[in-house]
Amino acid sequence: MGITLVHSPLWFHGIDIVLEVFSIIAAVLITLVGYKAYKLTKEARFFYFSLAFGFISLSFLARAITASVVISQLSGPITTLTQASYNYIENVFSIGRFFYFLLVLFAYEILLVLSMRLANRRIIFLLTLFMILFAASAFNASPIIFYLVCLFLLIFITWQYRDNYLVKRTPSTLLSTTAFSLLVVEFILYIASMWVQPLVAAAYLFRLTAYVILLAMIVRVYAK
Repeated sequence: MGITLVHSPLWFHGIDIVLEVFSIIAAVLITLVGYKAYKLTKEARFFYFSLAFGFISLSFLARAITASVVISQLSGPITTLTQASYNYIENVFSIGRFFYFLLVLFAYEILLVLSMRLANRRIIFLLTLFMILFAASAFNASPIIFYLVCLFLLIFITWQYRDNYLVKRTPSTLLSTTAFSLLVVEFILYIASMWVQPLVAAAYLFRLTAYVILLAMIVRVYAK
């Protein structure tokens, strides 16, 4: 049991932690640089981009805290676990996964609204309600459903950034389109890794690469 939603091969253990740490650092840097860009330019798009990656950063934190609590409870022999301890672990895992789901889904909702320039508050409210209700199903839902929802959200986000690139054809729009395309591939690999475990390593690499590209994009815009 653990907060991770896919199983990685034994040879990847340890490497995944390193890649995870670098992804967290990149997400936090995107949050900070995006907010600085907002303070400098007063453009709302930078604020919401920063907010989205703030949620992603918090999702990493929620997963880390949950994993730490679960591991600490499992540090002794599994045979010594009482029913109360087991129930406690189950509750911690379920609550942790709920917040992880919710934070990630909120992040992608913000990016979707931002990329599609949605202004209808009713649609935004409906999307938010859907994210909350779906995250609440984390107690029983299969991880593959979560990955599919994220995948579809990212496909639409990438689609919008691609259209934006075809209109503007600037380095920044190209970087954004490339980064979100890599995130789409990441979630495809996560889903596929449920049958072919080694693919999870590629998923981690695609995510880290996407975050680095997004960081480069926002630094480029901020530097201007």
